[in-house]
Amino acid sequence: MSMTQASATEHPFIATLQSASQSWQTFALDTKRPQFQQAAAQTKANNQQSLKSRKTLAETTKTFKKTVKQTESAIVSKNSNSNNDGTKASFDKLSTQCKSIVKSYQEEIDALTKRCKSSDGTFMDV
Repeated sequence: MSMTQASATEHPFIATLQSASQSWQTFALDTKRPQFQQAAAQTKANNQQSLKSRKTLAETTKTFKKTVKQTESAIVSKNSNSNNDGTKASFDKLSTQCKSIVKSYQEEIDALTKRCKSSDGTFMDV
C-alpha cells in the first residue's frame, strides 16, 4: 500500500477532499466559465431593463388612475350640465389610455416570460 493510499484510508477527510477535487475536474469549470459570465451579464441587463419597465409601468398606471377619476368627474358633471363634448373627450382619452396600459402590461408579461425561459435554458445547459 502506498503512502498516499495509507494516508487516505487513515484520514476520511482527505478521501472526501480527493473525491471533491475529482468531481470539480470532471465538471470542467474553466471551460464553462465563459458561459457563466455571459449568463451573468445577460441576467444583469435583464434586471436593469425589468426595473426600468416596472417604473414606466407604475407611471403609466398612475396616469391611468388619474384619467379614470377625471372621467368619473366628467360623468358626474354631465349629469349636472349635459356637456356631451367634455364627456366624449374624457371617454376618448380613457379608451386610448386603456389600450395603452393593457399593451404595456402585456409587453412586461412577455418580457418576464422571455427572461424566465432564458434563465431556465441557461440553468438546464449547466
